[in-house]
Amino acid sequence: MYPERAGNFVPLSTMSQSLPPELWRTILRFATSDGIDYELGIIPGDPSITRIERYSAVIKKMSSVRMTHRTKIDITQVSRLFNQVAAEFLYEQVRIDGASGATKLFKRLSDTSAGGPRQWIKVIVVQNDSGRPPPAKSHIAAQMVTDILRLCVDLRGFFWFHRNFFTGQKSSEEMITHIPGNIRVFRWSTTGECATLTGFLHKASTSLRVLVITDSIFCRCATHSPITFPLLTHLTLGGGGGLTSFLRSLGPMPSLTEFTLCGLNPNIIAGTSAPVWTRTLRIVRMNHEIRVFPTSNTVVPVLRACPILQEIHYWCHTRLSTQPSSPWTSDLNHPSLQYISVTGMGTTDVYRDLQHARSSLCLYFRNISASRFPVLDTIVVYDIILEEPGSGIYPICVMLRRVSDDFSSAELSVI
Repeated sequence: MYPERAGNFVPLSTMSQSLPPELWRTILRFATSDGIDYELGIIPGDPSITRIERYSAVIKKMSSVRMTHRTKIDITQVSRLFNQVAAEFLYEQVRIDGASGATKLFKRLSDTSAGGPRQWIKVIVVQNDSGRPPPAKSHIAAQMVTDILRLCVDLRGFFWFHRNFFTGQKSSEEMITHIPGNIRVFRWSTTGECATLTGFLHKASTSLRVLVITDSIFCRCATHSPITFPLLTHLTLGGGGGLTSFLRSLGPMPSLTEFTLCGLNPNIIAGTSAPVWTRTLRIVRMNHEIRVFPTSNTVVPVLRACPILQEIHYWCHTRLSTQPSSPWTSDLNHPSLQYISVTGMGTTDVYRDLQHARSSLCLYFRNISASRFPVLDTIVVYDIILEEPGSGIYPICVMLRRVSDDFSSAELSVI
């Protein structure tokens, strides 16, 4: 491999010696990025994030290289310098996508000392993109993941994305019990047993910063003991059956700042009224499955439950051309709300120009005034559909800025 510079070819070995190790570390980190936010447990295309963030994440994922264990080893063997600067961070986050990958990683960890990859691994991501595996391979993968967890002495995050990976609950229950209790980020996106999950959460409660549960939780518990999470800052909840009972195990969260609601379960929204969760919240997100209609009474409980709320992000399911009413009624108010973002508004409406779109949006937000929302002067709306002669139909993102007492005459700009 010979990079070209100023018309001349420079051998990679020569170039690697001319660049400082810190720069090479930055280059290799960027080149091997896979688009996953390992700090917050977010993957590309995640429904819990806003539309504009999702576009960026998907593009990043499409342009990135899928790092297999073999590729990581090959990178570290390019030169002594590459091994020095890349070996450790290339193992910080590992992805397991099947029985074969789990077996290879376990063998690699078993063949090394405790000071090598075992110490380097910070996050394990289990994600199967190829569909449901055969029972035999599923059983092998379950055993290997459990054995890998026993070897990772400094694990900080564990993400489980594939809902059909295991053939039975026993495999997942055994695996969960082996997740270290000092973990900081935990995402569980498959069905689970309430007793097993709450048992783990009790063990990890003092260290967890991010908790994501986005599937059904089967509850057979007679009673629930509320768990206190002193350091938890980000909570995402979604899914269906059993979640109402599971919520009884989630107690005070004095550091919680961001809460994301996913799924159709109305009991999730009802949970935002719990003061032990909401009194410190600054950001609330509702994904596209939460139905925010003018009559759905979704915004009101959030505003009332969150006294220091600063941002609210939601999806609109209203066709403005036929239903111009808004959930932002004239009796609402909030002292600290600063920012609103809405995705999907008007996706069934096509506007002939920006002025046409502005009229509908200003009507929708007209009741948001300086007297009722004193620090709210910016609203961002994604997926406004325009149709211009010669240009066809295309979506845009716009920003409304309040220039008078309310948003009835707000300025609109494309961002």
